[in-house]
Amino acid sequence: MKNTVSKWEIVWIVLSSIVGLTGIVLAILGVVADYLPVKASENFLSGSEAYFEGIFHLSFTWAGAILVIAAALIAAIFLSYFASKADREKERSIRREQRKRILEEEGEEAPAPEEVPATSGE
Repeated sequence: MKNTVSKWEIVWIVLSSIVGLTGIVLAILGVVADYLPVKASENFLSGSEAYFEGIFHLSFTWAGAILVIAAALIAAIFLSYFASKADREKERSIRREQRKRILEEEGEEAPAPEEVPATSGE
């Protein structure tokens, strides 16, 4: 049986990957902003984090952690859905093959009906 990946599965893979990558980048930026060895006045990441915190009320690190967790949940949900869908399709094809095999076996065992010549009613 050939494994195929649907368009929607690709969309969800890309979406969760983008969300997860964004979360990882934000978490790394938060750690770098906290531990960058420069003066506080020259730390551009700290200023960016303060601006980000003013808008979203979260630091880079927490926002990144939340996004990584969200990406993991999205991935788990769509992987579960598409795996069960693939299992259903596989079971359906197996049942179809079994029915086909049974019908072929019955066709071999059953005698062929005799042909009756057509008579005209006149």
